[in-house]
Amino acid sequence: KSLITYYLRPFLRTFISVRIRRKLRAWIALFYTVRSLLMEGVEVSKARQRELTLAFAEAVAFRKRDALKELLHERGDFTVIRTPSEHEEYRKTHPEAEHGIYWVDRDGFLAFMDKRWSMYREEIHYRFDQCLQCVLGNPVVLFREGYFPVRNPNFYDRDRTGLMLEFRDDKISDITFCYAFLKTENPDLGQVLIDEGDWWPDYKQEWIDKDGLW
Repeated sequence: KSLITYYLRPFLRTFISVRIRRKLRAWIALFYTVRSLLMEGVEVSKARQRELTLAFAEAVAFRKRDALKELLHERGDFTVIRTPSEHEEYRKTHPEAEHGIYWVDRDGFLAFMDKRWSMYREEIHYRFDQCLQCVLGNPVVLFREGYFPVRNPNFYDRDRTGLMLEFRDDKISDITFCYAFLKTENPDLGQVLIDEGDWWPDYKQEWIDKDGLW
């Protein structure tokens, strides 16, 4: 690069005017800006993020699979969780897997939601919050006060689970389980059980049996 610049500079100064050189530099800068955006994804404005978040919440709450698919980035990463039986089967070939949380593509997330919708037939209400841990300030949707589509599998940890959204190319590019919220209290469940004098394995079983959701 330095040799090219060294040999081209005299030519450019001799045969190309200052005005044209400035235009060339501007076009080169524009080219690298566009290339960077194409490689990293186009940033989504805050206003558009709010629109996408609302559309996502409504698609999940009203079980609109096609609408949900349109909102999700085709190259996105989305968090899901295996049921205890699924995780037990998975660990037969992947003994290093300590928990059932993992990442899937768009189709995998849609399949996960299909299963959750079939398990829960009642109305799915939602409200919005913001993340205080994963990506500070990003929108979080809590369905059924944070008990749908999953309950926190760490029974000694925080009670509620929200879905934290990230955005790219005018789509939802990432969905992550989130446990720390700006407005919603989410106390450490282990401390709650200790304070109440309960034995957490019994509480765990009651929690699982309540509506079949893990």
